[in-house]
Amino acid sequence: MIPIRPALLAGVLIGVLSASAAHATVITFAQYIEQRTGAGGNLQFSVNGGTANLHAYNQAAGDPVYFSFLGLAGLPADLLTPQSAVLRFNTGTGAATTAAAQSVSVPNVGTLLSQPFNRSFTLSFTRTADYIYNGVDYGRNLLTVNVAAATSTPAILANPGARSAAMSFDNTNYLVSFTSDFLTFKPGATEDGSLSFSAATPSFARSTKFFRAFRADSTGTFDSDPVPVGIILPIPEPFSAALLGSGLLAVALARRRLKAE
Repeated sequence: MIPIRPALLAGVLIGVLSASAAHATVITFAQYIEQRTGAGGNLQFSVNGGTANLHAYNQAAGDPVYFSFLGLAGLPADLLTPQSAVLRFNTGTGAATTAAAQSVSVPNVGTLLSQPFNRSFTLSFTRTADYIYNGVDYGRNLLTVNVAAATSTPAILANPGARSAAMSFDNTNYLVSFTSDFLTFKPGATEDGSLSFSAATPSFARSTKFFRAFRADSTGTFDSDPVPVGIILPIPEPFSAALLGSGLLAVALARRRLKAE
């Protein structure tokens, strides 16, 4: 069963992304946008026999995006600016599904198209270069999102004939978990995510079993309650100087004691 949230439906109807509203407190800690648009779409939904697959149009290179952490404590200032990154589904192989597309009737809204994903998948945002701070290599995994069906199955929702669509997932209805080389997430945290698809070519429609094949651009946001904390704790320069000064003073005092003895 696919949960239909009024907020999400409203977002689909006006062609924008709607965030999941499963929890009273939603703290958006990260988001991404495409580095380039208007080239026919950076993501592709392809159909091959009894399986459909959502992946970067260039599967080998991935989808170039700008990924941003939003005002998180414990991260240097240059990590809080948009990071050049690559989005991949399942490390490049794509998010696969064998579930048939459905038409969902929603009171006061009408009929929506739904393409469920009945297999677990990951979205990984990988920095284009390792992040090195004070000589320490912290790696490239900005965020990896793991999503699997639980009481419900995550799905792309769209109006028939529209060129925009949305997908949301939360760990009330699905199994969602986040990992990052730069953040720590509290065990048991509420973790949510939402994706939007825009400029779809062709427009969204059902084919024999699945959505018909399309290309589209995407954006997304990711939420956590409580908010995650960065693992890089820069020491302010004045404090560093004070530590260095106190260290030198300690060495001088030790040498003076040795001479006195």
